[in-house]
Amino acid sequence: MSDLSQHPELQPCPAGAARPEREAYPMKGRELNPGLMVARALPQRQRRLIGAWCFLDRMGPLDVTEDHRLNVAPHPHIGLQTVTWLISGAIRHRDTLGINQVIEPGQLNLMTAGNGIAHSEEGLTPIGQQLFGVQF
Repeated sequence: MSDLSQHPELQPCPAGAARPEREAYPMKGRELNPGLMVARALPQRQRRLIGAWCFLDRMGPLDVTEDHRLNVAPHPHIGLQTVTWLISGAIRHRDTLGINQVIEPGQLNLMTAGNGIAHSEEGLTPIGQQLFGVQF
């Protein structure tokens, strides 16, 4: 058991103390594939980083059709990690390290790029279902 009196930094804020501010930034949208909008929350001119995160993208929600699905051609990442988290749908992640992973709702994919890696994302969500997720 800990003794909070030994750690003043862990004490509750006194009444009337300043609380952290919340900031809202409009997301910038772009069409990644026909019908698939990606909304980028980070970076913003006023906020380039939040902790370790240098970007935050929302994919969808997209009602998958024959003409509207996820298909991201191989592209490079260098010196960062990406986390892909799906709320609905399925994606196949392939990269130049030989990783071939299917990501499903509630699962996370963590990719460490190091000096460089190329990866692609292929939508596996069946037609008529919805794709929705985020990538940090």
